[in-house]
Amino acid sequence: MGDIIIPEAALDQFLKLLLAGLMKEREGLVAEHRAQLNADEAMFRARLEVMLERGRREINGMRAVEEEKIERRLRETEEKIRAVEEEIERKRRAADEEIECKMRAADAVPTSGCFSDAT
Repeated sequence: MGDIIIPEAALDQFLKLLLAGLMKEREGLVAEHRAQLNADEAMFRARLEVMLERGRREINGMRAVEEEKIERRLRETEEKIRAVEEEIERKRRAADEEIECKMRAADAVPTSGCFSDAT
């Protein structure tokens, strides 16, 4: 069998066509790969956003619960303060009444409802 001789120009043209085809295939694969990467990135970002929003809602929910607890404690403290102030005022009135009764008793003016000196 004899050697097949291919003219150099034909070989160059064949190699150029082959290279062009390979480059086109490569560009297609690169574009496909980039499209998949972009899709993956978009999916990742969407999932991340969902997780962030879920976290924000949880934090806001916890914050609302904590704010309710703080407000409840504040109301309880204010109620205790009012009760103590009322108790102080009641004791002050009772002390004033007792002082007034003792002063009247000292002046020997009998009044009804006063405490006796024995108390």
